[in-house]
Amino acid sequence: MTEKKEEEFPYPSFGANNIIGSKFTDMAHDGIISKDEITDLGDIIFGKKREESVKIRVLFIL
Repeated sequence: MTEKKEEEFPYPSFGANNIIGSKFTDMAHDGIISKDEITDLGDIIFGKKREESVKIRVLFIL
């Protein structure tokens, strides 16, 4: 999902569009987080991916 978003909305995408996830792809581009730390919300909702780790990072962007 991240790669598709990067193709459609090249860096820097946050600010030019305020689609959920744009900030995360920009943060991955800047090296603040890794692409492996980004999980599509739909994958979590539909049970395609579960976080087994005790530490789960949640970031709210206002």
